Amino acid sequence: MGGGPTTKTETRRGAPSGLRRGLPEGDGEGGGGEPLPDFCEVAQEISFEVLDPARVEVGLRVYLSLQHLPLVMAGSHSIGFVPEPGATAMRGCLVEGFRMSGRVDAFDPATSRGELTIKGSNAGG
Repeated sequence: MGGGPTTKTETRRGAPSGLRRGLPEGDGEGGGGEPLPDFCEVAQEISFEVLDPARVEVGLRVYLSLQHLPLVMAGSHSIGFVPEPGATAMRGCLVEGFRMSGRVDAFDPATSRGELTIKGSNAGG
Protein backbone atom coordinates (compact mmCIF):
# COMPACT_ATOMS: atom_id res chain seq x y z
CA MET A 1 0.00 0.00 0.00
CA GLY A 2 1.95 3.18 -0.24
CA GLY A 3 3.50 5.21 -2.90
CA GLY A 4 7.07 4.05 -2.39
CA PRO A 5 9.95 6.13 -1.11
CA THR A 6 9.53 9.87 -0.68
CA THR A 7 11.75 12.80 0.17
CA LYS A 8 8.98 14.62 2.06
CA THR A 9 9.30 14.91 5.79
CA GLU A 10 6.22 14.15 7.82
CA THR A 11 5.57 14.27 11.53
CA ARG A 12 5.21 10.69 12.67
CA ARG A 13 2.36 9.64 14.95
CA GLY A 14 3.68 7.55 17.77
CA ALA A 15 4.80 7.82 21.34
CA PRO A 16 8.07 9.73 21.73
CA SER A 17 10.99 7.46 22.58
CA GLY A 18 11.38 9.19 25.94
CA LEU A 19 8.09 7.63 27.05
CA ARG A 20 9.49 4.16 26.54
CA ARG A 21 12.36 4.60 29.02
CA GLY A 22 12.39 2.17 31.85
CA LEU A 23 10.98 -0.75 29.89
CA PRO A 24 13.13 -3.86 29.91
CA GLU A 25 14.72 -4.58 26.56
CA GLY A 26 12.35 -6.52 24.36
CA ASP A 27 9.23 -5.25 26.16
CA GLY A 28 6.86 -3.52 23.82
CA GLU A 29 3.14 -3.14 23.57
CA GLY A 30 1.30 -5.87 25.39
CA GLY A 31 3.99 -6.05 28.08
CA GLY A 32 1.37 -5.74 30.82
CA GLY A 33 2.49 -2.26 31.93
CA GLU A 34 0.65 1.00 31.66
CA PRO A 35 -0.45 1.79 28.09
CA LEU A 36 1.55 4.48 26.36
CA PRO A 37 -0.32 7.77 25.90
CA ASP A 38 -1.70 8.58 22.49
CA PHE A 39 0.49 10.88 20.40
CA CYS A 40 -2.21 13.55 20.59
CA GLU A 41 -2.16 13.54 24.41
CA VAL A 42 1.57 14.27 24.61
CA ALA A 43 2.77 17.89 24.54
CA GLN A 44 4.22 18.69 21.10
CA GLU A 45 6.38 21.60 20.00
CA ILE A 46 5.30 22.71 16.55
CA SER A 47 5.94 25.65 14.24
CA PHE A 48 3.26 27.98 12.99
CA GLU A 49 3.02 30.79 10.46
CA VAL A 50 1.54 34.03 11.74
CA LEU A 51 -1.34 35.71 9.89
CA ASP A 52 -2.04 38.51 12.36
CA PRO A 53 1.18 39.65 14.13
CA ALA A 54 -0.66 42.34 16.10
CA ARG A 55 -2.53 39.63 18.04
CA VAL A 56 0.46 37.37 18.83
CA GLU A 57 2.52 37.44 22.00
CA VAL A 58 4.56 34.85 23.88
CA GLY A 59 2.42 33.03 26.44
CA LEU A 60 -0.83 33.59 24.52
CA ARG A 61 -3.29 30.67 25.01
CA VAL A 62 -4.29 29.11 21.70
CA TYR A 63 -6.13 26.14 20.21
CA LEU A 64 -6.25 24.57 16.76
CA SER A 65 -9.22 24.61 14.41
CA LEU A 66 -9.66 21.90 11.77
CA GLN A 67 -8.67 23.01 8.28
CA HIS A 68 -6.36 21.50 5.65
CA LEU A 69 -3.64 23.53 7.36
CA PRO A 70 -4.99 23.76 10.95
CA LEU A 71 -5.71 27.30 12.07
CA VAL A 72 -4.12 28.65 15.25
CA MET A 73 -6.89 30.41 17.16
CA ALA A 74 -6.74 32.85 20.07
CA GLY A 75 -10.29 33.27 21.32
CA SER A 76 -12.39 33.80 18.21
CA HIS A 77 -9.48 35.18 16.14
CA SER A 78 -7.35 33.24 13.69
CA ILE A 79 -3.74 34.30 14.31
CA GLY A 80 -1.95 31.77 12.11
CA PHE A 81 -1.78 28.26 10.74
CA VAL A 82 0.28 25.11 11.14
CA PRO A 83 2.26 24.34 7.95
CA GLU A 84 3.47 20.90 6.87
CA PRO A 85 4.88 18.64 8.18
CA GLY A 86 3.14 19.36 11.51
CA ALA A 87 -0.22 20.03 9.83
CA THR A 88 -0.76 16.36 8.95
CA ALA A 89 -0.28 15.15 12.53
CA MET A 90 -2.35 17.95 14.08
CA ARG A 91 -5.13 17.47 11.52
CA GLY A 92 -5.19 13.76 12.40
CA CYS A 93 -5.63 14.56 16.09
CA LEU A 94 -8.44 16.99 15.36
CA VAL A 95 -10.23 14.47 13.13
CA GLU A 96 -9.95 11.87 15.92
CA GLY A 97 -11.85 14.26 18.20
CA PHE A 98 -9.01 15.75 20.24
CA ARG A 99 -9.14 19.40 21.30
CA MET A 100 -5.61 20.64 20.65
CA SER A 101 -4.71 23.57 22.89
CA GLY A 102 -1.62 25.18 24.31
CA ARG A 103 0.41 28.38 24.21
CA VAL A 104 2.73 30.45 22.04
CA ASP A 105 6.32 29.79 23.14
CA ALA A 106 8.15 32.00 20.65
CA PHE A 107 7.33 34.55 17.96
CA ASP A 108 9.57 36.33 15.47
CA PRO A 109 7.79 39.31 13.88
CA ALA A 110 10.54 39.64 11.25
CA THR A 111 9.77 36.20 9.77
CA SER A 112 6.10 35.92 10.85
CA ARG A 113 6.87 32.51 12.35
CA GLY A 114 6.44 31.15 15.82
CA GLU A 115 6.56 28.05 17.99
CA LEU A 116 3.70 26.49 19.95
CA THR A 117 3.50 23.87 22.66
CA ILE A 118 0.26 22.05 22.00
CA LYS A 119 -1.43 19.10 23.70
CA GLY A 120 -4.66 17.28 23.06
CA SER A 121 -7.50 16.29 25.30
CA ASN A 122 -10.22 13.96 24.13
CA ALA A 123 -13.65 15.06 25.25
CA GLY A 124 -15.11 11.79 23.99
CA GLY A 125 -13.03 9.53 26.20
